[in-house]
Amino acid sequence: MKTAFTIVLCFSFIHIIAPVSAQEGPTYKFVIHAENPIYEMTKEQLSALLLKKRTKWANNKNVVPVYLSRYSAVRKVISQEILGKTMSALDAYWQQKIFSGRDVPPLEKASDSEVLAYIQGHPNAIGYISASTKLDGKSVKLLHVKK
Repeated sequence: MKTAFTIVLCFSFIHIIAPVSAQEGPTYKFVIHAENPIYEMTKEQLSALLLKKRTKWANNKNVVPVYLSRYSAVRKVISQEILGKTMSALDAYWQQKIFSGRDVPPLEKASDSEVLAYIQGHPNAIGYISASTKLDGKSVKLLHVKK
């Protein structure tokens, strides 16, 4: 009796979890100011910008990365898929930079709309938002991620 219950419970658990993890496409998109001449980057290039390992655009202007709040699900996905770090590893990375006096983490914004507003006012900014967020197409543009 105990075995039958366990098997049913396991199949029920798998059925509930499977649709959630079977997402199609990314849950995020990268955005930059519409005047920025860049239109695509690799994940490695994006990682270098977001971790401030690379600090200049091709036009020699300072890159200004913007993160979503640490409580954002999108930030957790970006941290893993683009930066290759867990959230705690990312925290440790920035703590090391702060305490060594080498750098500070990027600005954090509470929502997709705040990230977009910041990028609209800062031509050298780069940020990420959830994939479902609409762009106005005038002041910000989508940055294509090369595979």
